[in-house]
Amino acid sequence: MRAKLAYLFFSIALVIAGCSKNDDGIFFEIPNEVQTQDFIWRGFNTWYFWKDQQPILNNSKLDNSEDYIDFLKEYNNPVSLFENILHPEDRFSFYSQDYRALTNFLQGIRTDDGMVYRLYRLGFDNRIIVAVKYVIPNSSAAALGIKRGDLFGTVDGVVLDESNYQDLLSSSKTSLRLTKIRFENQEWTDEQESITLVKTEGLVENPVFKDSIYTVDNHKIGYLIYNAFISNYEEELNQVFTNFKNNQVNSLILDLRYNSGGSTANAAILASMIYSSNTELLFARQRWNALWQGRFSNEALNENFRDQTLGGSSINSLGLNKIIIITESGTASASELLINGLAPYMDVVLVGDKTRGKNEFSLTLVDDPQSPDFPYLYRESRQSFINPNVQWGLQPIVGRFENSAGFSDFTAGFEPDVFYSEDPVNLGLLGQIDEPLLSLAISQLTGNSASMKFSVNNFEKVDDNIKGFLNLELR
Repeated sequence: MRAKLAYLFFSIALVIAGCSKNDDGIFFEIPNEVQTQDFIWRGFNTWYFWKDQQPILNNSKLDNSEDYIDFLKEYNNPVSLFENILHPEDRFSFYSQDYRALTNFLQGIRTDDGMVYRLYRLGFDNRIIVAVKYVIPNSSAAALGIKRGDLFGTVDGVVLDESNYQDLLSSSKTSLRLTKIRFENQEWTDEQESITLVKTEGLVENPVFKDSIYTVDNHKIGYLIYNAFISNYEEELNQVFTNFKNNQVNSLILDLRYNSGGSTANAAILASMIYSSNTELLFARQRWNALWQGRFSNEALNENFRDQTLGGSSINSLGLNKIIIITESGTASASELLINGLAPYMDVVLVGDKTRGKNEFSLTLVDDPQSPDFPYLYRESRQSFINPNVQWGLQPIVGRFENSAGFSDFTAGFEPDVFYSEDPVNLGLLGQIDEPLLSLAISQLTGNSASMKFSVNNFEKVDDNIKGFLNLELR
């Protein structure tokens, strides 16, 4: 998205003052104690998709400096201002009190123990269990031998339940002492041995988690688990598709069950690897707030299919007319953009659970109002210009995407064509053809019924999103 913006704004001459200014161009200083509030208001006032529908963001607040500062002082806690700004339809804008943690996370760099999990509530009591979905290599969890399918029910010696799980699994904790549990014969058994996980600073997660090729009947099936849309890994992603193409792959299963989004440009590049590298074809179209929408040409608002990665390598496209995509309730944002963008051109079959329903895109904002091209937008090269008194980072919703057919109404999520929700006591091993969701996906290509064990257990998901942004102090 950031690369696209460089093109969008090259002709826009906007200057927003380093302090603040009113419509008459009169500058006024902002007291230190409300500079964070000023940044939150100005960032949302400039970029927020629902800006014109939120009276709190009315430009008239800048008419008088004293009134504006008094307004900011009404919010002793910047979080309260952030929450009051949000539009009722906004489910996804968030913040971090440390923009470095935010920007690192968006690049796949985090302070984390490496155990990616989902929480479940037992149907017959208030107990909460932690089910491990996968483990990030070179992490504390990997070193301790934690694996997919492991279940934990106790943290620091306390049984997880409705009243305590949020505190016990707090993102600010540097370590967790977990005790495993087993589910046998419809009963839970707590094990005595405890495992202590320690967060590693600067842990890097490669989103290209696994790729395989299977030959089933007459189908040469490529399988890719892609866990985040991160532009840093496009060359590796392109190499996966080179290998698929060299091995005459004629069917593709794309596993996005743990992918909550990321770079929209990266989504367009992956779509090009799947369907076509014809740059005349429209992948998605952007819609912004009124301030920006009228400033952009149609060409600037369009995200077309691509023939090159951002690094300049030629894209290896499979040219498929059908794809199977594995989804879960955490599948969101750029993952849903990919689904929606491919739908007008090819048969997109969804296997798994309903997706999250995030049809908007966001930008990373920092307190850098004097950026010469576009105010407040984070760029690594301008870190020295960020207000040293304000270390917050904002990730507000700034627009929506529609596909080439004009469709964008999927806020309720995409319903799967074939429904299956992961069972925490029957997860299977990722990449093995008898893993329940992969087996079901393969059956959609071969026409053979999947031989899989369906759950009869009574579990309810507690959180719709896999652990991710919990690593940051985010809303």
